[in-house]
Amino acid sequence: MVDWAAHTANMINRLGQPVTLTPSGQPARVVNAVFTSHPADAFGMVSGQRPSLRVATADSTGLAPGDAAAVGGKNYVVIAIDDDSDDSGDRVLRLDAA
Repeated sequence: MVDWAAHTANMINRLGQPVTLTPSGQPARVVNAVFTSHPADAFGMVSGQRPSLRVATADSTGLAPGDAAAVGGKNYVVIAIDDDSDDSGDRVLRLDAA
């Protein structure tokens, strides 16, 4: 049986970069995450960027929409948290510029 959570955490650590997550009421913590930013589409036109972070589930404990994330000196607000699938061991944090 494959331990997908361990495999996913290994991939995030290899491909990711240090980011700072600050859950409400908790101290900031630095974790590795994979940052992506895709063009956002509205009404058939590109209207900005849609940034997100892929983090290990264990590293995202206590996070909720409205919490802060910092990547490469830029501040973001977590707007949604999507569990990936089937106990894969990661979550996608959808972000908005702070």
